Amino acid sequence: MKLLLVFILAFVLIFLIDNNSFADKSTFFDSVKFIQYLDENTALEEVRNGNLDIYYDKISPDRLSEQKSREGLKVFDSAGGSYSILVNPAESNDFNPFSLKEVRFALNYLIDRKLIVNELMGGYGAPTVSYYSPSDPEYVTV
Repeated sequence: MKLLLVFILAFVLIFLIDNNSFADKSTFFDSVKFIQYLDENTALEEVRNGNLDIYYDKISPDRLSEQKSREGLKVFDSAGGSYSILVNPAESNDFNPFSLKEVRFALNYLIDRKLIVNELMGGYGAPTVSYYSPSDPEYVTV
């Protein structure tokens, strides 16, 4: 009986209560058009001129480092992507240096992660030593 009352209450809450949060008529649209631009300059100019609503691709940080280059644009910085070096530690009949734990550890210390973040990525990144980075939602639980 209690289960039936829960279902009835859920039905009332979902279907009978007026929900005005989705009632705005201007949120609907007739079509979505995806355009691929091979030239980043053309795409950014189209956004500036209002012919394109959004340019959803990476832009190098040095292109938008000055305020003048950001005029007419809303730029949203976001985290995404990763660079990694994967090695095959499998043992084989041929010599595989990465099957040795000491070699893998040495490779881990040979890579200057801060240099990669600062010089190659323009400071947009965080050096990590594992698959999970500090910006990952699960980083705290790992």
